[in-house]
Amino acid sequence: MITRPDLNQLSLPLVLIYQSQHILALESRWVLGCHAFNGGQRMTLQNAAGIRYLHFCGDVEFIELPAPQLHPLPALMFARKTWSAVKALVEYRGQFFVLLDALLLEEDLNGNFVI
Repeated sequence: MITRPDLNQLSLPLVLIYQSQHILALESRWVLGCHAFNGGQRMTLQNAAGIRYLHFCGDVEFIELPAPQLHPLPALMFARKTWSAVKALVEYRGQFFVLLDALLLEEDLNGNFVI
């Protein structure tokens, strides 16, 4: 008999990017590091295309998100999204924000990799 894991026992390691008034999340498995760079931050990402750098002004936070706080995109939001990298909603500290797929982020940013 196959038993299903208890979702309350699972978590997803994320990196939160605080950019102006927005919060974006990436799975931490794609993040190799982050450091100060030219008055902002430079995050090093490993994706299928190799090493990429994401530049932004803001802070980062590493968290373990309990699985029940990860939600699928509502149908209307999914239908109207303009970034293919937007995959899900994250609920954290009473706020909702988007989980981005680091593998698709580069094409959404047109190779610029600056947010």
